[in-house]
Formats: sequence, C-alpha cells, structure tokens
Amino acid sequence: MDHSLTGVGPWHTRNRKTMSDHDYDELKNARYMSLSCPPSSPQSKALVGAIIDIILNTEESCRARTKDNAASFQDAVGKIAGDLLIGHDVKDAG
Repeated sequence: MDHSLTGVGPWHTRNRKTMSDHDYDELKNARYMSLSCPPSSPQSKALVGAIIDIILNTEESCRARTKDNAASFQDAVGKIAGDLLIGHDVKDAG
C-alpha cells in the first residue's frame, strides 16, 4: 500500500505517540547552529586540529582535498565544534 498520501505508514502506532511526535517538540525547542563561532584560542585551534586528524584518519576516501577545499573543511569543522561547545555550555547553564 502507498502510504505517502495517508500519513500512515509502517511506523504508525495507534496506542502511543510515534517517535516523530516526540522529535517534533524537541526540534521545535532546539537551538540551531549559527556557524558563527570559529576557534580563536590556541586550545580551541588545537582541538579542531585533533578533530580534523581523527576525521582524516577514518575517512575511506583516498583523494586529497585541494588547498581551497582543505581550508573550507577546516573552517567548517571549527565552526561546528564551536557551536557544539556553546550549545553544551548553554544547556549546562540552564
């Protein structure tokens, strides 16, 4: 049966909330990443370097990144790590 139009699918349950009901409330109240917090201290730059090393050592792709792509990759990892750390601090603060 095509469930795309009925809104009922194999995940549907009649007697309890579906996972998507719970996820919606959590997403509605979530803090989203602004990607505006690049690393600035030597410690944060070292953390980003360590994260990048882990990613590069576990990647299955063998192609090297171009110089521009490597800089963009480093920038993205730094901003994501910064936002995750800020989100963690905000959550701990209440």
